Amino acid sequence: MTKTLISWLFAASGFAIVLPAIAQDSAKAGLVAGQDYHSVQLLSGSSAAVLQKSLALVADQPYARIDKRGAEYALRVGYWDSRPEALQAAKALLPKFRDAYARIASYRPDAIVARAGEQPSAASAPVTSTPEVPATGAAGAAKKPAQASASVSSTPALASVVEQPSQSPAPIPSAPTIQPSSVAGAAEQPSKMSASAPVTPVISPPTTESVQSLEILRSQLAARQAINEQLSKRIETLEKQLAAQSKIDGPPILGLDANSPKPVADTAKPDSITAIEEALVSKGLVLMPAGSLRGALSASWGHNGTGSNRADSYSVGTTFEAGLPWGMAAALSVPYIWRDSSDGTNNGVGDPSISVAKKLSNESDSLPSFVARLSYTHDGGKDPFTLPAIGSGFRSYGVSLSAVKRSDPVVFYGNLSYAHALPKMAVVRFKDSGNILFQGKIAPGDSYGLGMGVSLTATPEIALDAGLSLAFANSSRLELLNTAFYPGRATVGYFNLGTSILLTKNMSLSVNASAGVTKDASDFIFSVALPYRFW
Repeated sequence: MTKTLISWLFAASGFAIVLPAIAQDSAKAGLVAGQDYHSVQLLSGSSAAVLQKSLALVADQPYARIDKRGAEYALRVGYWDSRPEALQAAKALLPKFRDAYARIASYRPDAIVARAGEQPSAASAPVTSTPEVPATGAAGAAKKPAQASASVSSTPALASVVEQPSQSPAPIPSAPTIQPSSVAGAAEQPSKMSASAPVTPVISPPTTESVQSLEILRSQLAARQAINEQLSKRIETLEKQLAAQSKIDGPPILGLDANSPKPVADTAKPDSITAIEEALVSKGLVLMPAGSLRGALSASWGHNGTGSNRADSYSVGTTFEAGLPWGMAAALSVPYIWRDSSDGTNNGVGDPSISVAKKLSNESDSLPSFVARLSYTHDGGKDPFTLPAIGSGFRSYGVSLSAVKRSDPVVFYGNLSYAHALPKMAVVRFKDSGNILFQGKIAPGDSYGLGMGVSLTATPEIALDAGLSLAFANSSRLELLNTAFYPGRATVGYFNLGTSILLTKNMSLSVNASAGVTKDASDFIFSVALPYRFW
C-alpha cells in the first residue's frame, strides 16, 4: 500500500518537463575577408573543371563561384549574414541541385577560382600564327630564272599576305611554283638551277577560305570582348544596388535594370520552413514569427512495469501556438488520457496548460540564442485523487531557459527548468472499491529539470534528433493527524531519439521514442505529432 501511495504521489506531483524553445534574402555589400557568412553549397569535386558547367546554371544567383578549400573544390552561391536567408535560397535551388544545403563559409577572395560569367581573356578558337618569311629583294628580279628544275614539298597557305612580284608563274598542281631568292649579282647566276640548289618557297596569295576564316576569328574575338564589357557593366550595376540595399530592409535587386521592382522579404513564408526548423519549434526551442498560428495533433503511449505492477498510459492532445510581437509566443495544450494499471482503468480530460515565451537574444558567432518561458498548469483534470488518476490535482507554475547554437548542418540545444505546485487538501481513494487511501494535506515537492541534445539536417525535408532529459523531484510533504512524513525523492531520466519530416510547406510529421534510464522513469514512451501551420 505504501509503494502504491508513493507511486501515485509521484505521478500526481510530477510535472512534464517541457523542452522550451529557442531560433532578407539579402546579399551584403562590403564583404570582409576572413569573416564567416552563410552560403549555399551546391556541388563539390576534385577539380574546378568538373564544376564549370554547373556554375553556368547559377549565373543569375548572387556571388556564384567555385571555391578551393584544401584539395577540394565546391560550387557555392551567396554571402548572407543570417541563416534563414541561406535556407530560403537552398530551398529554391533544390529542383536543380538535390544536394543543396546552407552552410557557414568564410569570405576568402584568394580561394575563389572562378565566378559566374567569367570568360577567358582571349578568343577560345585558335588563330593560325604567321611564320616569318624573308621578303624577296626587288633588285635583279627581272633576271631570276623562269623555272626550277626540281619539285619541292607543298607549302601550306598562310593567314598573312606577303608582297609578290607583279607576275608570278602559274603554280603546278603537284607543287607550288618556286623562284630563287633575288640578291645582289643575280645576273651571274645560271639560267637553270640544279636540283640540289637551295630555294625559297614563293607564298601564294591567300585563298578566299583563309580570308573568311580570319574574319570569323576576328568576329569571335570582338564578340568575346563585347560580352566581357557587358559583364563588367553588370557587376558595377550590382555593386551599386547592393550598396544601396544595405541601407534599407529587404533583399537586393538582382538585374541590369535599376528600376525593376524590388521583391519583398518574408522570412515567415511557409516556403522558407525546413524540417529542422519545424523540429526546433515543436520542442519549444524556436518561437513562431509574429502573426503566425500553428496547431498540432499528438498521440503517445507510455508503458511501465510488468504483471501486477504494470501501468499503461495513452493520450491524445491538441496544442495551439501563436506568434506575438516583441519576439514573444503563446501556447495552449489540452490532453485526453486513458490509464490502464493494476489499480484499475480510467479515462478523461487531463490538466490543461498555457505558456508564454520570450526570445532574450539572437545567436552570434560565439554565443547561442536564448529563450525564456513561463508556464501554468491548471488542476482541471478528471479524478485527480482517484487511483488510477487522470489529472494531477495541483496547480503548478514553471519557468525555463533554453539555448540553441547552430553549426551547419548540426544544431546543439539545452535547457534548464523549475516547477512548483501549490499544496492542497485531498482525499485519495481507489476507483473500484472506493476505499480511502489517504486523507489530509499534500504539498508536492519542487521539481528541477535538465535537458540537452543535438539535431542534424539530413536533407531540407528530414531532420534527426538525439537527446537526454532528466527531472529531479523533491520529497512531497504529507500531513496526516498533525504528523508530516515524506515518501522520498525521485529521479526521472529518458534517452530520446526522434525525426521530423516535412510533408508539405505547411505540414510536418514528428516521431519520437524515449527510453527510461532511471528506475523512477517509465520503461518507454512512444509519441507521434502532426503540426500544421495555418499562416
